[in-house]
Amino acid sequence: MIYRQLTLLFIFAILQISAFSQKLAKPSELRTDLVEFTDRVWKNGYSTSLTPEEYLQDTSGYQVVRIESRFPAFSWILNDDKKDILQNSYQILVSSNRENIQSDRGDMWDSRNVASSNSHSVLYRGKTLKPHKVYYWKVRMKTSDGDLSVYSDPKAFITGSCSENYTTPYYPLQKTRQVASKISLPSPGYYLADFGKDAFGQLEIRLDSRNRADTVTVELGEALNLSGFINSKPVVLLDMLNIK
Repeated sequence: MIYRQLTLLFIFAILQISAFSQKLAKPSELRTDLVEFTDRVWKNGYSTSLTPEEYLQDTSGYQVVRIESRFPAFSWILNDDKKDILQNSYQILVSSNRENIQSDRGDMWDSRNVASSNSHSVLYRGKTLKPHKVYYWKVRMKTSDGDLSVYSDPKAFITGSCSENYTTPYYPLQKTRQVASKISLPSPGYYLADFGKDAFGQLEIRLDSRNRADTVTVELGEALNLSGFINSKPVVLLDMLNIK
């Protein structure tokens, strides 16, 4: 009876230790040359569901982040709820296709275990990257407590010309739909839409009319007069655009 209790206690203790060691979350917010969303594809400023591979099959009308550097720098975030925990080492894998990275095969670069607390701008030291190609990378790390994380989710990036040692990448122009924060009716037939901010943008209006002879006048401005209408002659140098 005593032996059975000791055995159960021992097994329970092993399970507790094993469960504790799995608490270290995988690294997140992977960035290539300080850019996070290197795996997204945009069209006319709006994010799409296309994968980087699909983008390379037809690039017309689409935009992506291009990594132009021959030696891109990798960054990530350590995730641990415990206090005073530091990264003690890391391992980066870079693969030439999705299958290899999912199988933990760094056919382009396997950094092996690197004893370092650095998780920011770690330079690529693998095989020569080809231009206009999709690559994948992921990272795992060990903390000062000896806990080893699982690998992060893979992150894809698309190379550009790869002709420079370092070139700052940039996001394409992105658009977001903004609705008016307030719509009022200063006078019959006069609707005032206030967006509450100044920005460059494109106005989208959908109108229904039973009479094709109807006319709609749209005024765009940055200031109101005392009556609550758009000020066509503001004191400061603000513009009003009248579209009919």
